Amino acid sequence: MVIKKYILYVGTFALVIIIPAVATERAGTEFIFTHLNTDNGMGIHNKAYILALGLLMSQYSLMGYDASTHMVQLVYSRPI
Repeated sequence: MVIKKYILYVGTFALVIIIPAVATERAGTEFIFTHLNTDNGMGIHNKAYILALGLLMSQYSLMGYDASTHMVQLVYSRPI
């Protein structure tokens, strides 16, 4: 079990380093923090609605991770 944990850590660390290193095109800091792309092909042009959807999607990611963590905790600590 410990080996799987280290493989996960090393894999995640490698992806965090490798993906930005091999990226051929990078956006500048000003573009990242000031540009909001509303040309999304779905016809949604309201910036507040796009912001709300973005926050909701990040919440789903956090809650999904939290729920799976609790499920794993319950599986390992179940009475036999």
